[in-house]
Amino acid sequence: MISINSYLRKLASELFISHNSRERNRINASVGTIENRLCSYFDDKIESIETFGSFTRDTILPRKYDDNSDVDIMIVFDTENYSEKVASTYRDNLRSFADYWYKSSISKKDFPSVVIELQKLKFDLVPAIEKSSFWSGTKLYIPDSDNEWIPTDPFSFSDELTEANTSYGSIVKPIIRLLKFWNGKAAGYPFPSFELEQIIADMDFSNDNYHSGFFNAIEELPIPNNYKYAKVESLKANAERVQEYLEDGDRERAMNWLNRVLPY
Repeated sequence: MISINSYLRKLASELFISHNSRERNRINASVGTIENRLCSYFDDKIESIETFGSFTRDTILPRKYDDNSDVDIMIVFDTENYSEKVASTYRDNLRSFADYWYKSSISKKDFPSVVIELQKLKFDLVPAIEKSSFWSGTKLYIPDSDNEWIPTDPFSFSDELTEANTSYGSIVKPIIRLLKFWNGKAAGYPFPSFELEQIIADMDFSNDNYHSGFFNAIEELPIPNNYKYAKVESLKANAERVQEYLEDGDRERAMNWLNRVLPY
């Protein structure tokens, strides 16, 4: 029988959208088309377009495993050529862009993004501007729910996660994908996806492999202060049963209980 470590490694690999896969190529093609259409629609009003988030961090799950998988695209507007001050105007104009190019797709305005759905995958278009000051230098700003500009650094967490993943033998990102799989498919999202990634990235995985790291991460997960707290308590209880059966030498029952944790 396959070991728990090998099983988790295999599943984490299947939850990865590999860089030569059809799904990755399809996403890249869609991103390229969106970028070209944005540049055509807004002309010189755009300073830069950046893809960020779980897609660039390699923690996004394939669409068949996560209905909420999305790709984040930040559109940094050139305020010299596009001098609108009100944050909501930028979202409204992105909504007009989505209505113009993607009339048949599902599109909506959400904070702070406009969402379009292509081939059952969501693309979050996030408007941003740059502001400079003597004290803080140049920073990116995005709209908040009150239509005010708030500072953001969408790329810093990617650097932190890459550093943690490298430090712990490249098991952090796979463990994130495994727990994001549980978080969505089995539990109905007790944690927002990005928050879950941040929680796991801050954990200590010294001397861990897939097996020990995965179960230690479950043990360290906080209980969320929402109505889905029972899902996390159930996860922790099921993980304990897996470990108990392994200690008793009953690998078959351990695997059966692991399937409750990760209903693959």
